[in-house]
Amino acid sequence: MPGGLGRFRVSSFALVVMLTAAWPLRGQDTKAPYPSMASLDQYLIERNAEIPLARSAAPASISNDADVMVLGRHGYETAVKGKNGFVCMVWRSWAAGIDDPDSWNPKLRAPVCFNTPAARFNVPLLAGRCKIELQLFRFTLGPKLGTFFSYQRSFRPN
Repeated sequence: MPGGLGRFRVSSFALVVMLTAAWPLRGQDTKAPYPSMASLDQYLIERNAEIPLARSAAPASISNDADVMVLGRHGYETAVKGKNGFVCMVWRSWAAGIDDPDSWNPKLRAPVCFNTPAARFNVPLLAGRCKIELQLFRFTLGPKLGTFFSYQRSFRPN
């Protein structure tokens, strides 16, 4: 085939040029949309709105008799004492991993209900982490708390 090999070389060369030009774009880090913690007020929900949102994570037959925890200025607190051992709450974005780009997004809220064994394990961990983050926010870095956690996010061992 005359010219077939030449066309192959030209199209192969064009492909290599396009991939080479795009290569630097691939390696660039994009700036995290929420690099630091927003003001605490942006994470808080009115208590009367947070309780039904938390209960929406499970059927009424479970959530009506569950403990309901809401986020306050000092961390999670029990708003409604239940009797079935379940705990319902609204997770905030920081329940995600510290390397999650949305970990400080004040708009993310996820209702969740834990059964008794899961509540015994998860609620103290989440409530403890939240309390520490809020204390750091209030007493040390203020709205720049994300600077402390950004170091952990940016550290990538080889």
